[in-house]
Amino acid sequence: MAGWSTEQIMAAVPSMVDLATVSGTDLGRMADIISDTATALGVKAGEKITLGNGKVVDAMQHYTDSWAYAITNANLDTETLGLSMKYNGAAMHQAGLSQGDIFAANMIAANFGSKGSMSGTAFRSGMIRLQAPAKKGAQALEEMGLNASEAQKEMAAAGAAMAKLDIQGTSVMDKVIAIKRKFDENKAAGNSDANAAMINDIFGKNAFQTWASLMDNANLEQMQKWAAEMNSGEIEGWTADTAGVMRESANVQFELLKSAIDACAESLGHIFLPAAVTAFQTLASGASAVNEWIQNNQTAVQWLGLLAAALSAAIVGFAGLGVASAAFSVISSGAAVAGGAIT
Repeated sequence: MAGWSTEQIMAAVPSMVDLATVSGTDLGRMADIISDTATALGVKAGEKITLGNGKVVDAMQHYTDSWAYAITNANLDTETLGLSMKYNGAAMHQAGLSQGDIFAANMIAANFGSKGSMSGTAFRSGMIRLQAPAKKGAQALEEMGLNASEAQKEMAAAGAAMAKLDIQGTSVMDKVIAIKRKFDENKAAGNSDANAAMINDIFGKNAFQTWASLMDNANLEQMQKWAAEMNSGEIEGWTADTAGVMRESANVQFELLKSAIDACAESLGHIFLPAAVTAFQTLASGASAVNEWIQNNQTAVQWLGLLAAALSAAIVGFAGLGVASAAFSVISSGAAVAGGAIT
């Protein structure tokens, strides 16, 4: 969250914690991704924004709600969405797309396998090519990491291709819808070559695969529905609500784990307890039999005690003789040495 003030960080922390829970991402990593991508879209923590329907919401909360909505409704995770937004977020924002439009476009692309740097670069170049050169100055293009003269050439070529195909629209999204409509007409007529040429002319060969897949597979009605729900604020509270469900689910799973352990212990008890009882009963029966024999054979027990004592004494005696013998040997050796010395 480098570059953020203390106040901005404190304002963003609650939504960051909830979003980290939803995404299963480390909080520090989550904060880095969100702060970087939010800045590209002009989102500032602690500020209020007014949505298209006049609803006033917290800017960062709305952004994290949109993020949580995206990763729970599309084939996306935080890392891949973060990479996509790193490349295309600023370009799509500069092209006039709303926050909901940007998230929805990345969601729909991800659902047919185009995500991360693939959709990121394709959408970035696509946004540039769909705009008329006069609508973007060199400074705005450079802010997106693009060379102004090269971008203007691309836009001019795309503009010529769209004019030739009579594709019109006042906004980038209008043009995308018009291209999709033309693509569907060609597809229905079995004219795949015309579609390939159109996509190549408008979006260029580097972005061809993503845009061709988008036009061929994407459900634009679904994309517009997602965008509308985010733009209208219908998803407000999505992050906190989803995080709450997940935390509750975690608690439930923990309780289920404890129950499973208890059930396992009970099952093991049912299996081993009868055997343990039988073993203890056998030991107890054996001990009783030994005690009864001792009571009935006290004289024999006394003789056994005397015999054990005698054997112990004999063992000690033999050990003593061994020690004495060893000592005698040592003394004899010493005497022999002494005698030799005198001689």
